Amino acid sequence: MSNALNQAALPAPKLPLKTIEVRKGIVARGLTPLLSAAILIAALWQLRYLDVRGVIAMVPRSPLFWLLFAAGYLALPASEWVIYRRLWNLPPRGFLALLRKRISNEIIAGYSGELYFYAWARRHASLVGTPFGAIKDVSILSAVVANVCTLVL
Repeated sequence: MSNALNQAALPAPKLPLKTIEVRKGIVARGLTPLLSAAILIAALWQLRYLDVRGVIAMVPRSPLFWLLFAAGYLALPASEWVIYRRLWNLPPRGFLALLRKRISNEIIAGYSGELYFYAWARRHASLVGTPFGAIKDVSILSAVVANVCTLVL
């Protein structure tokens, strides 16, 4: 039994996966700024009927609130960065892409950020295997963990 436990603790063998090479085209270079502009326009459009004074009156003043809010908001992109760093050796600037992914999911529509991150990762990370499948799997696991945390709370 001890031998089985020792074998289970060994790292997984390296799989001979082929790296995906991406050519940057005119469409890919133009799509990113266009998508960013669409996000900005959608956000500004949503603010047209906002009661700014009412919102300012409701904003919490406690620094502890903002510290906890920032920690909670950044927890998802940080945990995803750790996962993708191990999968694809994602560079540190990948954290900003994951933050944009989260914002896109909230502002535009759910899972639109995954499309943005997929396009970003194809250009900036050394992808192996099936990158779309990895993004899908991480999204599913994140949703499961979030639901379990909600049930625990």
